[in-house]
Amino acid sequence: MTILAIVLIFGTLTPNTNHNAFALTHSIHVAYITDFGAGISDGAGPGAGSSILRNAVNGIPILSGGIYTTPAPSSNAVTITDVSVSTVDAGGVGAIAGFDTVMLYMVCDIGSHPGLMTALNSYLTSGLGKVVIFDGDRCSPIAAGSAVYSTFLFPFTSSNPGPGGFAGPITFVETESVPATLTRGVSLGPLPGLNDAIGDSNTFTTFDPNWCDAISGTNGLAVSGIQVGYARTSTNGLVIYNGQDTWFTFGPNAYDKKVFDNILDQPFTPDSLPCGRVATGITLTPHSATNAIGASHTVMATVTDNTGAGLAGITVTFTVTSGPNAGKTGTGVTDASGVATFTYSDTGGGGTDNIQASFNDATGALHKSNIATKLWGTGSIAPVGGIIIPVDMTALFVAGMMTNAFWVLPTVGGIAGAAIALFKVKRKHE
Repeated sequence: MTILAIVLIFGTLTPNTNHNAFALTHSIHVAYITDFGAGISDGAGPGAGSSILRNAVNGIPILSGGIYTTPAPSSNAVTITDVSVSTVDAGGVGAIAGFDTVMLYMVCDIGSHPGLMTALNSYLTSGLGKVVIFDGDRCSPIAAGSAVYSTFLFPFTSSNPGPGGFAGPITFVETESVPATLTRGVSLGPLPGLNDAIGDSNTFTTFDPNWCDAISGTNGLAVSGIQVGYARTSTNGLVIYNGQDTWFTFGPNAYDKKVFDNILDQPFTPDSLPCGRVATGITLTPHSATNAIGASHTVMATVTDNTGAGLAGITVTFTVTSGPNAGKTGTGVTDASGVATFTYSDTGGGGTDNIQASFNDATGALHKSNIATKLWGTGSIAPVGGIIIPVDMTALFVAGMMTNAFWVLPTVGGIAGAAIALFKVKRKHE
C-alpha cells in the first residue's frame, strides 16, 4: 500500500537573502533611445543635450566603452548603447530584442512613431525585459511638445508644466522590500536645496489598472499624482515610467541620480514590486488567496484621491469576472478611510476566481482596480507550514499508485522552495 501527499511550502523573503538564483537582478545591456542630440554621449548639457548622464546624473557623458556603474553596494556595471528612433521604426522589435532594458529619453514625438510604439508593446508582451520611459520637462507644450501614449500597451496621459524651475514636494513613496530597489532611499517632503525634479515633473493619470504608484508628487501646475510608476505583463515584461525633471535641470543632482540608479538596479523576471497602490485610485486586496471549496472569501477595496488620501462615501462595485463563481457581484460604500469590503461564498467548486472592483468618479469616468485572484482548492491537506496548496486527492491516489511517490517541496534559504525531495513509503502486507 502506498501513502502519499503533496505539500508546497513557501518561505518569506529576508533582507540578507541572495536572490540572484531566480531573478535577472538588474539592467545589464541598455538600448538608449532618443531622437534629438548626440545620445548618451552628448556633452551639450542641461536644456540642450540628450544625455541623461550629463544633464541629471553625474555631469559627464558616458565613460569610455559605454559602461556606467551604479554605486555600492550594488556596483552593477551597465552597458548603454545608442539606438536611434529611426532604427526601431524600421527594424521593429528585432532592433531591441537583444537588450534586456530599453530606455526612452524624452522621445516627445513618440505619437508620430507607430513603429517604435509597436516594437515597445511587442517587447513587453514577449517578456523580453524592462522598458524605462523618461518623459519629463522637455515633453511639454512650452518645449518639444507633450508625448502621446494613447496607443501604448498601458496607456496614460500627463500634466506637463515644462521647464519652469518649479519646486514641489514628494507626497507618496511606496514601501518596498529587497530585492526591489525602485524607491530605495527616497523620502517624503520637499527635496533639499533648489531642485525642480518634482515641480517640473510630468505627473500622469491613467484608467489602466495595470499601473502601480511608486513615487507621487505635486508639480508646478499644482497637480498631485504619479511621477514614478510601473506596470508588468503576464510574461514578466516590466515598464517603469519616470516623469520627473531630468532634462533642463539646475545641473546633475543627488536625487535624480538616486532614482536613475534605482531604476537600473531594479530586478525583473520577477520584479518583486508590491503594487501597494494602483494608479487608478482603487486598489483591491489581498492580491491573491487560497481556501477550501465551499468557504467564503472577503476582499477589500481602498479608494484614494490623487494625494493618496482615502475617499469616504464612494459606492464600489465588486465583480467575480471569471472562474467557478463568475458573475457574482456586490456593492459596498467606502468608510472614512476609503475602504469597502465584499464577501462571497464559493458555490462553483474548485478553480481560480478573478475579482475586480470599480467605481465612477464625479465626472462619470469608470475607475477599475487591479484583478485579485482566489484559488478554491479541490481537496484539503492539514497545514504543515507556509502556504498549503490543496490538491485533488483522487488524482493523487491514482498518480501515487503509478509512481509510489511521496513528494515534498521544502523551503530553501527562506525563498519559495527550489529543491524537491522524493521519498517512497511502503507498507507490506504479509
